[in-house]
Amino acid sequence: MCSVRRNFGFGRNIDYAVSQALRAMYGDGSFATRHAHMARWRVFSRFLKGKGVHRFEHISAELVEEYARLLAAAVSDGITSVSYAVNILSTVNVASRAVRGDSRITVSPSRFIGKRRCVREDSPDGLHWDAVVALSQTLDAKGLPRAARAVLLARACGMRLREALLANIPRLRHEASEFGRINIVDGTKGGRRAERWIRVDERVLHALAMCGDVRNLLECPKSLRLRKVYRGEVARAREIMAINGVGGYHELRASWACSRYEEITGREAPAVCESLLTDDLDKEARSQIAKELGHGRPSVSSAYVGRGR
Repeated sequence: MCSVRRNFGFGRNIDYAVSQALRAMYGDGSFATRHAHMARWRVFSRFLKGKGVHRFEHISAELVEEYARLLAAAVSDGITSVSYAVNILSTVNVASRAVRGDSRITVSPSRFIGKRRCVREDSPDGLHWDAVVALSQTLDAKGLPRAARAVLLARACGMRLREALLANIPRLRHEASEFGRINIVDGTKGGRRAERWIRVDERVLHALAMCGDVRNLLECPKSLRLRKVYRGEVARAREIMAINGVGGYHELRASWACSRYEEITGREAPAVCESLLTDDLDKEARSQIAKELGHGRPSVSSAYVGRGR
C-alpha cells in the first residue's frame, strides 16, 4: 500500500502546501480571500511548529481542538477578540478541506469560542481582594512572577492582561503619587490613546509596589516577547488560577468593574446581587465604568456589571 504523499502532494513545506491548496480550491482569482486565509493560517502554523508538527498529515483532530481551547482562553482573558478567534478556526477548517479534500479534521468555532455575552449574569471571580492577593502569592511561589503581578494589576486597576504586562510602572507610580490617579495607555486594545484615568486606592498602591523596580512586567527579570509569555507563563498560570476559582484575567477586570460600580452608586452591581437600579445614578456609573475600562459605549458595561433597565 502506498503511503500518503507529504502534505497530500501539495509540497514539502506545510505553509506552501496550504497556499497551493487554496489556489487549487479558489483558482487564481479571489486573491484577497486567499491572502486573508494565509495570514490567519500562519498564526496556527506557528502553534504547529511549536508542537513539532511540520506535515499536514500529522495534524490530528485532538491537536486542532487543543489550539481551539487556547484561543478560547485568550478570548476569556481579553487578549483576543471573539471575531478574530472564530476567523482563525474557520481558516483552519478551510485549509484542512483544501489540503485533505475532506472535513475530517475540522472544529466548530461556536462550540469552543461561542458568542460574546452582552450581559453578565453571574458574579465575577476574584471579588475579594484578600483572595486575589493570596492567588498572586501562589503564582509567585510557583515561579510565575509576571502572571502573579498581572493578577494584582487586573483586579486593582481593571487592566486587560496585555495592559498589565506592558504598563509603564515608573510612570504609573509617579502619577499615583502626584495626582492620586493613574492613566492606562500602554498595551491598550487597538492602540487606543484616549485617556483612562483610574482613581488610586490601597489596592492600586499595593499592586504597583509589588511590581518592583522594572519598567514593565516583561523586564522581570528580562525582556521577553509577549507571545512567549502568553504561551509559557500565562498558560501555566491559567491552570493555577482555575484551581483557585478564577476563570481568567478578564474575570478580575469584571470584578474591578463591579467594585467600581458599588463605589459610585453605594449599591452592589446587578451581577453580584441581582438588584436593578432605575435611577440616573445607574446610568452615570455605567458611563464612567465604560470610560475607565477603555470602551466607548456605556452599554458595554453590562458585560461587566450586569443588566440595566
